[in-house]
Amino acid sequence: MPKPALLSTLAADVSGDTLPLTLARLTDEFLQVADLLIDADPSDLDGLAQVQQRLDRSAAAIEGKAGAIAALVREFEARANAAQSEADRIAAHARTAKAHATWLREYLLQNLLALGVDRIQTAVAVVAVREGPPAAEILDEDALPDAFKRVVTSVDKARLRTALMDGEVISGARLTRGRYLSIR
Repeated sequence: MPKPALLSTLAADVSGDTLPLTLARLTDEFLQVADLLIDADPSDLDGLAQVQQRLDRSAAAIEGKAGAIAALVREFEARANAAQSEADRIAAHARTAKAHATWLREYLLQNLLALGVDRIQTAVAVVAVREGPPAAEILDEDALPDAFKRVVTSVDKARLRTALMDGEVISGARLTRGRYLSIR
């Protein structure tokens, strides 16, 4: 595969003359890329291919292109963090509301049982004490026969990695080293 050529910092206008790329034009170019990326579903390969084509056609020098893409990476990471924070806040709110509902349900059940009342009909709800489905209660787990126990085995990846790094040859496993992008 041939190495990609470094792109020039000059762009051709419609007449074929070259124009210097201004910061505003460069920024606008990458803002358009960001808009394309926002509109593209991560599972939409065609949409992502359009974003990649736009980046590949960019007239920015590789240093400018890398800087602009790094800025976009930071922007999307910041958006993801903000969305995750809001999702966590909403999830906490949902957990609290569920806990309140559970407490109120248990409170009402205990009071109805204490009064010996099995059913109450109101304008907004019918409240009834019902028998629950049969459930197995474990009194002594050690006394249960093995037929009623599940044994789950899993690979200790940390220990496996350490053994491989120490030079051990282990069939069914190998040590790999991936690559990642660091943006500081």
